Amino acid sequence: MVQTFLKIYDYFRRNTRSLYVLLALCVILAAGGLFLLNFDEDVSGFLATGKEHERIGYAYRNIGGSNKIIVSIGMADQTKETDPGLLMEAADHLAVLLEKEPVREHIKAITYKADPVLTLEVSDFVTNYMPYFLEEEDYARIDSLLQPHMMEQRMAGVKQTLLSPAGMMLRNTLLTDPLLFSGPILQRLEGFRPSEHFTILSDYIFAGDGSEVVLTIDSQYPAGDTGNNKKLIRAIDQAIEETIPAFENKVSVTPFGAAYIALTNAGRLRKDTWISVAIALMVIGILLAFYFRSARQIMLIGASILAGSLFAFSMAGVLTSSLSLIAIGAGSVIVGIAVNYPLHFLSHTREGYTPRQTLADIVPPLTTGNITTVGAFLSLLFLSSPAMRGFGLFASLLLLGTIL
Repeated sequence: MVQTFLKIYDYFRRNTRSLYVLLALCVILAAGGLFLLNFDEDVSGFLATGKEHERIGYAYRNIGGSNKIIVSIGMADQTKETDPGLLMEAADHLAVLLEKEPVREHIKAITYKADPVLTLEVSDFVTNYMPYFLEEEDYARIDSLLQPHMMEQRMAGVKQTLLSPAGMMLRNTLLTDPLLFSGPILQRLEGFRPSEHFTILSDYIFAGDGSEVVLTIDSQYPAGDTGNNKKLIRAIDQAIEETIPAFENKVSVTPFGAAYIALTNAGRLRKDTWISVAIALMVIGILLAFYFRSARQIMLIGASILAGSLFAFSMAGVLTSSLSLIAIGAGSVIVGIAVNYPLHFLSHTREGYTPRQTLADIVPPLTTGNITTVGAFLSLLFLSSPAMRGFGLFASLLLLGTIL
């Protein structure tokens, strides 16, 4: 093994032009592979995958309203009396902006009004299948309603209702159930309301105290997909910025939801990743400067680490479609291991050994150590967590690229 490396060294020492051409070609190919890599900011990547954990992962990403963004529209001056009409107009204005392309392609649904058609469908369903919903006390009430004087009163009330504006909405129900046997049954359905924190006013969904209109946006993507949700959130923020001045700053519009939290966490994660890498490089640079006191040797070590990093990113782009930023942040620890390879070489040459003698001395121990270390990180590829597999792949490629 030592003789193989020495022959490679002797060949490139005699043919330096070939060395530079090969180096340039490797850099170009590595840069091309780098463009194939996508960076993943989804924390759920640390969750296990597989059939047993697939449902848990799906629930984490899609269930429980994690893909919903809630927008509350209230009065900017909380001391003033709430103007429901103004809030309704603001909600309509915001919804119209969100319905436009290209933001609409990121939205699954926008809800801020109760659907009267759906209400009528429920009413018709209950009326058509009324016997299945009747309870014991309903039969006693029906007996009293079938009395002649009660029927006369009810029919007079039905006539008045049909002549009123509400008659158009209630016409089918009144024709099917003129004595309104289904009334108490429909009232009992109110027990199925998901929350008492909301109320309906002129078909608009308000907060329970009536101070805010609540608009719900269903994102096309789970909360962890921060890349696509970032486009949606930017569009929502822009629509909000256009809505508030349109109403002379009399309304306040506040968005919140899991997608906003995930995007903030991803930004913090990205920032922490580069900070951790920068701190690691700075500490290593200070220690190397104190030991070598030579800018050239420090630059050679930095070039080795840079080449290893470029190799790791490019090969990761070829071998996998995405790499977790958390894995890269943890990879800053691996820089401390990778720096040992050029450090051993330069330490030997600093003691007076020639490069060829240095290679003969350090190839066996460094190669053996690299194989064991890379093998340890490659064992992470057998884990069911995508992020941990990404960390193992990135760390092993970084060490392999640096020693090469």
